[in-house]
Amino acid sequence: MKGSRIASMLLVLGAFAAVDVFVPDYIQAKATKTTERELVAATANLSIKTLRGSGIEASVNGNTKVSYYISRGNQHYLRGNLKEAIANFDRALLMNPSNSDAYYKRGLVRYQLRDYRGAISDYSEALKISPNHADIYISRGNARDDSGDGAGAIQDYTRALKIDPNHSYAYLNRGIAHYRLQAFQAAIADYNRVLRDNSNDASVYLNRALAYHGLKNYGAAVADYTKVLQLKPNDIETYNRRGNIRVQMQDYRGGVADYTKALEIDPNSAHTYYNRGNLRTELQEFEEAIKDYTKALEINPDYAQAYGNRAIARYSLDDIDGAIADLQKAIDIFKTQGQTTEVQKGIDLIEEIKSEQA
Repeated sequence: MKGSRIASMLLVLGAFAAVDVFVPDYIQAKATKTTERELVAATANLSIKTLRGSGIEASVNGNTKVSYYISRGNQHYLRGNLKEAIANFDRALLMNPSNSDAYYKRGLVRYQLRDYRGAISDYSEALKISPNHADIYISRGNARDDSGDGAGAIQDYTRALKIDPNHSYAYLNRGIAHYRLQAFQAAIADYNRVLRDNSNDASVYLNRALAYHGLKNYGAAVADYTKVLQLKPNDIETYNRRGNIRVQMQDYRGGVADYTKALEIDPNSAHTYYNRGNLRTELQEFEEAIKDYTKALEINPDYAQAYGNRAIARYSLDDIDGAIADLQKAIDIFKTQGQTTEVQKGIDLIEEIKSEQA
């Protein structure tokens, strides 16, 4: 390659920078045995309309009225009126401070509002009253994990499994918590247990692939991504992820094939064109790389890295003016983004190219 020293310097300017960044660190959303809305709906056995129409609201007493406020809280929750739901659960707890269901449901609402501290407090009160409720431990584990207390979350999921040793979501969520703490082997063990009961859950294979990736067991990660694609043949994120892994395995042809398949599903992904362009640059298929970078820039004109890496391909084809023009465009965009380090790199590279041509 002409000017290999310059080309290697240009590669510093963002080559493969987006390979592992553009796909969010997706982990299957945590869940209780049934979804939170299903839990609420299952217990919403007193209709607001029926109670109001019969005049019961003014006359019900004791547990019936507590049930009424819980039911009304459920209905507000199902309608997305979260503050009103909390107000009704508050009323129920004023009337009966020992109602674990009201604490639990209020905790579910607070969790939805991302009030994790409030949710944890409510779940803890519910568990004082109902200490053998596996789902409450799982819900508290979810809140703890999302608040950054991964170790506390694992303790809660483990408590749930002591109560119900076959609770798949407890294993799944504990696996996620282990993953977030980079305890990848423990995460894999939990995902294996989930797959023992359900070998066709694509989300679990996806999570396990992420854990294998964390262990740098790329072959196993590719195998799991392949299983996901057998179950969900049009999953663009999984094609991108498998392509990313293949890049790390230096299987550039395989990576190109995965990105190409992803683009067949979604032809408007600038990042995927960019990543395929990077691989084609590595394969010294510079004209094809330029096409990919150009397509990425048509979709996202402010993609500074695509300008920078298109400069690599143009420089390698002796298009010096084109390479300098792309670098200058990248510099201009990096300036607007406040990325001073990248700006200086671009300036230095342009000077280096001009010096080499002198």
